[in-house]
Amino acid sequence: MIKILTGIKVSAPATIGHLNCGIDNIAIALQNLADEIIIYKHGQAGVRIRSISGDKKKLSTAIEKNTAGLAALSVWRYLVENHAADASIGIELEIRKKIPVDSGLGSNEALAVAGAMAVNEFFGGPLTKRELLPLLVAAEYGVFGEVSLACLAASLLGSCMLARDIESCDVHRVPLPRGLFFTLLTPHIEFWAENPTHISFQAATKQAGNLAALILALYNTDFNLISRAMQDLWVAPHNSGNIPFFEELKEAAVSSGALAFGMAGNGPTVFALCNSSVKADVCFIKMQEIYQQNKLKHNVWVSAVNMGGGELE
Repeated sequence: MIKILTGIKVSAPATIGHLNCGIDNIAIALQNLADEIIIYKHGQAGVRIRSISGDKKKLSTAIEKNTAGLAALSVWRYLVENHAADASIGIELEIRKKIPVDSGLGSNEALAVAGAMAVNEFFGGPLTKRELLPLLVAAEYGVFGEVSLACLAASLLGSCMLARDIESCDVHRVPLPRGLFFTLLTPHIEFWAENPTHISFQAATKQAGNLAALILALYNTDFNLISRAMQDLWVAPHNSGNIPFFEELKEAAVSSGALAFGMAGNGPTVFALCNSSVKADVCFIKMQEIYQQNKLKHNVWVSAVNMGGGELE
């Protein structure tokens, strides 16, 4: 008999995908920035979205157009069919958006994770996080026609996750050196990233080498190799020109001691990776100064790595 838990809240953290050299293969979870979903019992079977706040009216309340809703429905159906969950029990989702929409911080993936986990917890948690992952992949594909498995895995499981294969949901946790911090700046701009239409064999080979070197460097706490490996040959060269003062931000971060600088996911958020909170704070000051001096609206903050992923609160 599945136990029903009502009025519970689940949070799922923001993520940084790509890390410059691992396009769609690697992502890391952020601390202190997470979407929240509160789940309630409803008298009518199925899944509904009761309300959405914090999204600036960008998200749909239609289940099939919302990753939280479709992930929640997928888990609900799976538990009804495979774990004897009561099909007559309906649920409602109250979505609290804390991660900016279209910011490059894994907003859609965090929503999917929170929605799936909320329904699972509502029915007493019969599925492990790993068992939720295929349902999350199906939900994101259902809404967008594409999947960021690394960001889903990082938001769900925390830490740094390497995604080898989408079809088999083959993901692996990558050990991290202690003391990694991110300084992040999100410009308040409308932004659409363009994917490069052609990648040379030489660039692809170099990118593969950089990703392999980054994994090795993280295992061995080799900060010099981390810095050399985190080169963006694809996303930033095609899109950074649309982010105000990208090069100036990069120069300020690197001169302040950052190991690497780049676009978070597909942007427009940018990040500086540092190996101490002191360096991250210096980056915070220097990066913020550039936008303040030019009177550009933005958010800037420092984040450690979230090691636990989505959680019941």
